[in-house]
Amino acid sequence: MPAYYRPGSTDGSCDTSRVRALGCLIVAGCGRIGFQSGELAGDAALPDGSLVAPAIEIVGLDLGAGDPVTRLSVTRLADGSHGLGFTRGQLSPMLGAIIKPDASPLGPAPSTVSPSGGGAIYTDTSIVWNGTHLLGALEASDGTTYFKTLAPDLSTFLTFDQFTGRAGNPSFARAGSTWFAGYIDGSAQVLALGGDGRPTGAPKVFPATPDSLAMIDVGERALLSMQTGATCTFSSIDANLNNATQAIDAPCTGPHAASDGQDRAFVALVGATGIEIIEVISSPGIAFAGPFPIGATGRDPRAAWGTGPRCVMWLDDGIQFAREGASGFARGAITNLPAGDPDAWDAIDDAGFAVYGSTVFRFSPCGA
Repeated sequence: MPAYYRPGSTDGSCDTSRVRALGCLIVAGCGRIGFQSGELAGDAALPDGSLVAPAIEIVGLDLGAGDPVTRLSVTRLADGSHGLGFTRGQLSPMLGAIIKPDASPLGPAPSTVSPSGGGAIYTDTSIVWNGTHLLGALEASDGTTYFKTLAPDLSTFLTFDQFTGRAGNPSFARAGSTWFAGYIDGSAQVLALGGDGRPTGAPKVFPATPDSLAMIDVGERALLSMQTGATCTFSSIDANLNNATQAIDAPCTGPHAASDGQDRAFVALVGATGIEIIEVISSPGIAFAGPFPIGATGRDPRAAWGTGPRCVMWLDDGIQFAREGASGFARGAITNLPAGDPDAWDAIDDAGFAVYGSTVFRFSPCGA
């Protein structure tokens, strides 16, 4: 059974009491999954730090008056820009905007990426750049989900495929060279996507009946995170949709994963002590260690992992964060944001975006 490094250990001993193994995986040596041997596990409440991450207002982009934004999804594009997809209140379209690396918008107002008809409105959206196509999953109020290919500038949609059910968020992930889309129709369903970005064949049906679903790449496999009540289940999926699946035996809501692009990932969640993380390794099966407390309470967590340190963000009367250092995760503050929780927010790699009223902000608490 895998083990994690015991904090404060001077003899290199391991503690396996809190490690849960999923699937078939052997980890050699003594080192907590996701950490190099000798690093501290951070398995304790961590003190507040003095880290500061200033937010940048996206000047020149005005979302306009109307109902508040209810969902924001962010993806990183090939040139380092970010694509943002929005849904808002009782307005039916999916809206989109491109934010360039210098934090300037491509245009002064969001575009209508996908109008909606027939009395249905879009209630959720998830977008991703897969290296060839910009893909979108749009959940409608009539119980249907649309998987669409979108114009590179988010000005419109190009193709669509309609399914009964609710979209995952994020809805897309890659295993090997194959991209997949996930949604919920009673049980969890995963569709393979062709080279044109559109679904091919019948979906793979998983036995879980989750309340929510999210997908992320972890090396040559996709990690599927599912929440049912206060239980989280994770599946590691290969390019042929073979999978290893099991639930963690601890309270868990709001799971959100981030990956190093290889075989390591970590999941931020709300657990028994508040904001917690679990360490995941996915090669060729799946195994994890934890949960490990961050030392904070809150809701709606986000895991973030870019080219710098890992960090965790969450909501607690505003956006809070903790950044990983040599001795664990240290708390910090995001400055230059309005008071209180945002209307909607999301994170991708090491960047976060938040909407307050008609204004969008960008922040990078993971640092360099």
